[in-house]
Amino acid sequence: MAKQIDKTVLDFGSSRISILIGGRGVNNTFVISGSAETEYDGFCDGEFLEPGQLKSKLEQVVLAAEESVKGQISEIYVGVPGEFTTSVCRETVLSFRSRRKITDLDVDELYASGDIFQGNRDYVVVNRTPVYFVLDENNRTLSPVGQSATKLSGFLCYTLAERKFIILITRLLTEIGIRSVKFVSSVLAESLFLFDRESRENYAVLLDVGYITSNLAVVRGDGLLYLKTVPMGGGHITADLTECLHLPFPQAESLKRKVELTLKVSPEDTYQVQDGEQVLSFPSEDVHEVVSSRLEDMGLYFKKCLDECPYPFPEYVPVSLTGGGVCYMRGAREYLSQVMGKTVDIVAPNVPQINKPHLSSLYGLLDFALERAEPRKKGGFNFITKLFFGE
Repeated sequence: MAKQIDKTVLDFGSSRISILIGGRGVNNTFVISGSAETEYDGFCDGEFLEPGQLKSKLEQVVLAAEESVKGQISEIYVGVPGEFTTSVCRETVLSFRSRRKITDLDVDELYASGDIFQGNRDYVVVNRTPVYFVLDENNRTLSPVGQSATKLSGFLCYTLAERKFIILITRLLTEIGIRSVKFVSSVLAESLFLFDRESRENYAVLLDVGYITSNLAVVRGDGLLYLKTVPMGGGHITADLTECLHLPFPQAESLKRKVELTLKVSPEDTYQVQDGEQVLSFPSEDVHEVVSSRLEDMGLYFKKCLDECPYPFPEYVPVSLTGGGVCYMRGAREYLSQVMGKTVDIVAPNVPQINKPHLSSLYGLLDFALERAEPRKKGGFNFITKLFFGE
């Protein structure tokens, strides 16, 4: 396989903005040529918490990424966070006069027939993917092109991004000097990257717990059957420790990272954190109570969201936990599993040296840009860029 040229992706986490520049290496690995990240205040309830600082943060991370490769970024794939996306699935049908081979144009026409979102004031379609296609009456497939049929139907997923997000980020990146801005659903890219095709065809549940927000998705085929953003993450555990134990936020964050919920603690056991030259001690029982209380709230919320999924899926499908919010907290996975009443497994990129949960979204975007991204023929992000910025 020929080496694919480098792509640049930008990921909005709930506490960091990250850029990754890379191509494809041997055995489906990545060859990274540059990267950069910066902390920022994140987003919640569909809004950036410090919108006035967003341009300077984007400029900072773009310049740092360009410095890392000693070149200028001209095109970038932006991951749209779950906070600013929604997923809609629709059934569509295309009939032919006689049996013939399915072409790419037929698939495009099928997608177009189900796309009722043109001209929507609030949302723009950024990705169109199949939950499945059906040839004639009962032959399901994810790859219909080249196969013969008299009818092509499909259960198709349209992933939509908030128009205001598209306009804002396109404008800011254009002002910084990036000419081509393309958008991809972060949750979709992450799902396609973490789960192989066989797993997705049998359903998968992705739970990405971030710092401020978390994304919950039910995946089938190449589509998101269900997508829900939850306004809770690992940062809320830190905030609870700050409030309940009356200690500064940095020390609360340090304390959170020491917690081991799997330990059986006694009244004499303590956790210790450094506060300048002073060592602060806290009863382990108190710390565990604060942390487990928040995890219980999170688990019950996640369970409620799963129960609200309009598409039934098998009970045995495990919840795949990723992201940097709680995956590194020892015992958190087990606690969430207990509260949700489902098996919870931690998932991470299945690639050497990057198999860490907090990298799932960023590398999912790079994988998508290298393997799946295509320019839209009409509508979507190219339409927005042209309409508002004359590109």
